[in-house]
Amino acid sequence: MSSIVLIIAIALCVVVMVFFGKRHNEHSPSTPAPTPQAVIPAPAP
Repeated sequence: MSSIVLIIAIALCVVVMVFFGKRHNEHSPSTPAPTPQAVIPAPAP
């Protein structure tokens, strides 16, 4: 049960970060928003 709550919390955090990142990028296009790669590690090929 705790694992499900943890997964939901992580997913919510990622959604909020992406949402604020897009808003920040729209307000100031000169400053690039933090890439999701830093939060979600890409799988090695």
